[in-house]
Amino acid sequence: MICALLFTGLISGTTTENAMARKKGVLTGDFKSLKGVMHEYSCYGYNVGQLTLDNGKVVAVCFTDESIEVECARIRVKGKYVTKTIESNGSSPCPGGTLTYFEADSYTCK
Repeated sequence: MICALLFTGLISGTTTENAMARKKGVLTGDFKSLKGVMHEYSCYGYNVGQLTLDNGKVVAVCFTDESIEVECARIRVKGKYVTKTIESNGSSPCPGGTLTYFEADSYTCK
């Protein structure tokens, strides 16, 4: 799986994924892609971004399919919340930490 997220760089440290899904569902909001950008989320996954919900909350999103190209600003995503921990090994540009993000299986433009 290419997904996992909420910090920066390329994954070169040891990662441990918490397989426990917290909550399945659907989110709608304004999307900003961070795919291919050096951002803290990049340490947790490749096809990542930020979804700003109507209440102003910003949610990290990672698509399970790295080939998905989001072509609209407002989207609805289906998936589940996942928590992932990454450990820095000293040579990794990624800091150690834990991130909870929304792992999206699909999206539609709104």
